[in-house]
Amino acid sequence: MIHIIDRYNREAYASLLMDMHRHRHDIYIKKRKWAALRSYDGMEIDEYDGVNAVYLIATDDTGKFQGAIRLISTAHTSMMKDHFAHIVFDEETIPASDCVMESHRIMVVDKGHEDANGHSVLQRLGIAMVEYALSQGAVALSTVTDKPIVDKMDELEWRYIPLSDVEPYGEGEGAGECMAQYIPICSLMLKHIDRNTQIGESNFIIGDEWAKTNLKEAHFLAEEYEQPASQELQALAG
Repeated sequence: MIHIIDRYNREAYASLLMDMHRHRHDIYIKKRKWAALRSYDGMEIDEYDGVNAVYLIATDDTGKFQGAIRLISTAHTSMMKDHFAHIVFDEETIPASDCVMESHRIMVVDKGHEDANGHSVLQRLGIAMVEYALSQGAVALSTVTDKPIVDKMDELEWRYIPLSDVEPYGEGEGAGECMAQYIPICSLMLKHIDRNTQIGESNFIIGDEWAKTNLKEAHFLAEEYEQPASQELQALAG
């Protein structure tokens, strides 16, 4: 299952979000030793975990955390602009639009895990990311992607525009290789990548009480998702 968590329902998902931040700490700070990151009570939280962040979190049937992707609009800021502009071919090509969402912190706890239909957590999160972005009116995704995920995208025939070469980043145990990418998306592209994964229907779950009251099961996408006129909920990062 993929849970869509935004500013309007994050209070209902507080425990799952804390699980995500703890796993981010374990993966990026403890295991990969990314020295630039900071830890808050054993949780990794950065400047992009604000009220505008949207999280796609994968769980098993019992609600156990399996993996996550964070999305933000590039209209005002982006990780590519703030931290990776030096690797991009041309800084003027760095996306900055309400119609382009940037993905960060793509992480999976158990890379070898597959569901009963043989789908990996990364596959389910990838399909959900494209479907959700389309539902919000996005025309593209942008990302600075680790080389192993770039290789997986190539395997699944995702069409993307490289905004950089494959470049090294970090030092020591935290070192790796990455590529800046612009990924045009449309319903045809979603069908194309779904042919290679055969996930078929969406695995989105919207579990907050407002959604249960106001949304029909088949109508959770943007066309039917009218945002409530309530006060914005505070982000985890404050």
